[in-house]
Amino acid sequence: MTDRRGAQQKVNVTPKQGDLVVCNWTGIVDVLYLAFRLTHSHLIHRFNPTFLLPIHEPLSSTTSGSGSGSATPTNLPSISQSPQANFIGYAPVSLLTLLRWTGYTPSSFRNLVTISSTTGQVDPRKVFPSLDSVRKVVPGPVVVFPEGTTSNGRALLRFAEGVLGDVKSVPVRGYTVWVMFFKHPPPSSFSPTATHSTPPTATSSGTGINPLPHLFGGVLKTLIPRTMSVRILHPHSAPSSGDFLPSETLALSSSGSATKTKPPSHGMEENVLGECCKTLLLQLGRVKSVGLGWEDKDGFLGFVRERRTGSVAQGRKKDK
Repeated sequence: MTDRRGAQQKVNVTPKQGDLVVCNWTGIVDVLYLAFRLTHSHLIHRFNPTFLLPIHEPLSSTTSGSGSGSATPTNLPSISQSPQANFIGYAPVSLLTLLRWTGYTPSSFRNLVTISSTTGQVDPRKVFPSLDSVRKVVPGPVVVFPEGTTSNGRALLRFAEGVLGDVKSVPVRGYTVWVMFFKHPPPSSFSPTATHSTPPTATSSGTGINPLPHLFGGVLKTLIPRTMSVRILHPHSAPSSGDFLPSETLALSSSGSATKTKPPSHGMEENVLGECCKTLLLQLGRVKSVGLGWEDKDGFLGFVRERRTGSVAQGRKKDK
């Protein structure tokens, strides 16, 4: 484990029931690590986490091309134009469900909780409005990916709107906040990347056979041993520690003494826990923050699907 000064320490503690794990998300390897964590005795130790996916209101068709085929080279969202979708709540999912939806965005996660695909109405029984409401009913710790989707781990995406914003008091009381950062080496000619930042482009909706194409086409394609860096912030330096000072962490972020981050967007001004976790993740991973969020990725995926559909249609016309 690492404290805020970068010193390495060994502690024999693991997340317990009701604890909160906040981390970045690069692919299925991270998920498997969180579900089955190796202990110092080299025995598989399962701490039975519950994974939470953020659920947001639908993006307008003028700003995103997710599933609607509306994304074009002229309306792809940029850093300054991409609005953030309104946050609804958290949807608990199992390990297998999370593996199937790895690489997708919250626009697709809505399919897990909608009553009808026609109306798009969210089933309130499947969505928890706050972290406290779900922490009290699950058997183990809860894992939150504040970026809302996967990335290549070389930078930190803009946090999804509203995620962690329901926690109003920092430092938090009654449970431990675990901050983790996953990092993989860049791909090479002999070793494809283990990150899973995009879903299979062959399917425009639904998960299909995801993540099997990535698993057999990348992760298991090489016999060269892989490495993965997992940096865990020491609990004494986490936002749940009694000595934690939010003002000090936020001042460190804004002063430029740490990796610079952009000011919080509209609606995030009071998300103290989110901003603190963002700064801590940047320090742990030693990466930079980018202005792009899952909404921008959603628009890009829609653009790729449209181009792919157009290419297939043109090919069929030529065959005729």
